[in-house]
Amino acid sequence: MIRRAFFKLRHRLYRAVIVPKFKQHRTCPSEDHDVFKHTKRKSRQNTANVTHITIFGSFDLNVFKVLGLTPSINAMDSVKQQFKPPACVKGMTTLDRSKFDDTVKVPAITVPVKNLQKVTKQLKKYGLKLKGFSPVVELEKCDPDFNSHKRYLLDPRKMELLNQLPDEIKNVLANENTRNNDIEIVDLKMSYSNWNFQEVMQAIMPDDCDNVTGFSEVGHIAHFNLRDQALPYKHIIGEVLLDKVPGVKTVVNKLNTIDNTFRTFQMELMAGEDNFVTQAKENGFTFELDFSKVYWNSRLGTEHHRMTKNLKYSDIVFDVFAGVGPFSVPATKRRATVYANDLNPYSYESLVKNIKLNNCDSSLITCSNLDGREFIETVVKDRLTAIYSEGTETEEVNVANISGIAVLMNLPALAYTFLDAFKGLLSGVENFNDKVPLPVAHCYCFTNLADASEKWGGDMNVELKHRVIDVIGGLKEEDITLRFVRDVAPQKWMMCVSFKLTREILCGTSTDDGSYDLQTYMTDEPPAKCQKLDVEADVNAV
Repeated sequence: MIRRAFFKLRHRLYRAVIVPKFKQHRTCPSEDHDVFKHTKRKSRQNTANVTHITIFGSFDLNVFKVLGLTPSINAMDSVKQQFKPPACVKGMTTLDRSKFDDTVKVPAITVPVKNLQKVTKQLKKYGLKLKGFSPVVELEKCDPDFNSHKRYLLDPRKMELLNQLPDEIKNVLANENTRNNDIEIVDLKMSYSNWNFQEVMQAIMPDDCDNVTGFSEVGHIAHFNLRDQALPYKHIIGEVLLDKVPGVKTVVNKLNTIDNTFRTFQMELMAGEDNFVTQAKENGFTFELDFSKVYWNSRLGTEHHRMTKNLKYSDIVFDVFAGVGPFSVPATKRRATVYANDLNPYSYESLVKNIKLNNCDSSLITCSNLDGREFIETVVKDRLTAIYSEGTETEEVNVANISGIAVLMNLPALAYTFLDAFKGLLSGVENFNDKVPLPVAHCYCFTNLADASEKWGGDMNVELKHRVIDVIGGLKEEDITLRFVRDVAPQKWMMCVSFKLTREILCGTSTDDGSYDLQTYMTDEPPAKCQKLDVEADVNAV
């Protein structure tokens, strides 16, 4: 049987035909034969891109070394180089899927069917995992071993030189009766459908363009924040994403920062349907919303769960900037009493709808469509006045059953500016009921290195604490707990600032020493562990 392999000679690719020893006497050259001249003579007889050369005797890698030749199956780098979309698609701005058609070469071994299961198990991590292909393929019908053998394709990106093969592959070649105990290089026809989104984008986008493979999904909508250099490719990015990501029907690009009253941003349609009404799934809850009219951040799912997971029937939650309900809905499902508010009428509409959509008990939640300051000065004030005024206990307000009161303020750019609304909020309460737990405020804020460097030596935590103190007063640094939520941008963080709304703050009074041990209140753990547990704080943890 004649075996074929490929090797490189002076930057050209040649096919080596390895002739069994019993045929060598007819054509075998002498030991001092000029292999290169012989190769040139053979190559002139072949007009194809791949030329042939006859190599005599058994296949020995050392022969190539002596001759100064580099067989391509002994240099996987040449195979790796071509194992990506064709170079002709670089810079494409209008999607032409046919340009991705190509034939690539991959290493493979031919294995008896009876040994196939054992081989595939041993070589699983080296098998070719490619969309649209199985690593196990049939041989050509003309192959004499068609019925008894299968071909197992290997991933060239996971292999080094053949003489440096992993032990797993060496053992298989030695023990499992692979045909010729050798690795073959076979042709594999590739098309657009075989490459994933990231691979297609890397092939299309210029090398100096930032990675554009990061995006957020909100239901059927994919949302990008493209940089200026990627904008000429926005439509092809959208088309490829629609092809490659199941469930995505609309692709949009954010046009500006979230800086308006309703925390929404302008967007442009990159590809797909002009439909922005969608349903987002988060922590087992469903939220229906119009993505073009309300605020939604898929990256806050962990924070929403952290702040609501320990709520119970005896807790009260005031959600000042509730949005479509990512805090309020799960809080209500956990049987807490919730007062939810949002100024955006579209958010308010979605909030009411999501309460029903998630089968929440509507008797446990009250929704408002007010400015945050107005909500604090009316709804929050009325409820807290009823709770902290001694002698006003009714069926509606049973202070004995209250275990915690939380005020959530998730408007990171502006929430801290509303904190002064709590100063003297309960100044009209004459007999303050000290038996009821004090409210805990969780105010979300952004902090960045630039602001911290101006006055606080680059300490973003200190800057944020003093920003809150300057607005609300009545607190010291040690009264405030900070918890990192997420990175927003380089050197810019989203933080949760937590502190108790003390009697002095709420009633507008002062004492000689208004400080308190916030850390002990936050957790039942010993003081030595309190700082370590800051990141685990939940809605009733401060």
